[in-house]
Amino acid sequence: MQYEDGVPVIRIKGKPLPGQQRLLMPSAYKRLYTLLKESNYDIINCHGLDSPIGMSALVSARKLGIPVVVTNHSLVGHTLNSSLLYLAGKLFLKKC
Repeated sequence: MQYEDGVPVIRIKGKPLPGQQRLLMPSAYKRLYTLLKESNYDIINCHGLDSPIGMSALVSARKLGIPVVVTNHSLVGHTLNSSLLYLAGKLFLKKC
């Protein structure tokens, strides 16, 4: 396990789905849920509402009753997906 300033930091590694850069193979999301379920965390900090693994951490933590803080590092901007990302962000922020 890696530590930053005395705090354990877990990074989920996974291979991207073919033809994707941001969506990971399902095993990464399963690994994340298993880690959260089998450990005793006081709080979860996930990064980026535009990150599928970050959103998965938010949903998994809430399902397991673990408080969540989301740190969003990016702006959606004007892209083809911006409307969808804004809607998803609005829905997910209700769970923080």
